[in-house]
Amino acid sequence: MLSVVKGLTFPPSRLSQAPTRSNIRHFVPQAGQVLLVTDSPASSAQFLVQALLQSQLKREGEAFGRGCIIISVDHDFAHISAIAARSNLNLAQSIRDGALVYVDALSQASQPPSNLDDGVGAPDGPPTTPGIVICPPLATSLRPLYDVIQQAFERLSPNAVGKLLILGDVSTLEWMGIPATEVSRFVRAVRALAVKASSSFPCALVL
Repeated sequence: MLSVVKGLTFPPSRLSQAPTRSNIRHFVPQAGQVLLVTDSPASSAQFLVQALLQSQLKREGEAFGRGCIIISVDHDFAHISAIAARSNLNLAQSIRDGALVYVDALSQASQPPSNLDDGVGAPDGPPTTPGIVICPPLATSLRPLYDVIQQAFERLSPNAVGKLLILGDVSTLEWMGIPATEVSRFVRAVRALAVKASSSFPCALVL
């Protein structure tokens, strides 16, 4: 079952209406707002995430572009990029244009948070794509991931007037052994970071 919870705080209140491909625009979060998406193997929320990407990165007729940060804990860039390509959205080009920052939190390459060189990963880790930020290990704390997200905002194009932060997915962090209380504190901290970014330009958070 797929459900969406939307609000200004975390956890937010539940929506009565379920998302579909026809009403997807009603689920785009507003500035400083949290959108919590819950799915199951039988009802994946991938179409919702992809639709939000399309809405954010394929806006025509605007004087200034929009930016998006994806923190992926459940899928690699190749998977997400391949799905986006079916709708003529080139994520690699979006990275080059500064409209998208992709943070790979899945491979957990062994490097310090300050090392954000393009395409740099662990020596024995998976191959990387230029422009992708590799997150350090998360075995004991989510602070390194928070620091990377903070720096990811700085990598977005200065012309981005609206920013969308997508974190997928939160439940994987618990599966990795991170305590639920720390995951909750992390989400609250990330939301506060998004609100701070909204002081200059609108920024929303999708979990």
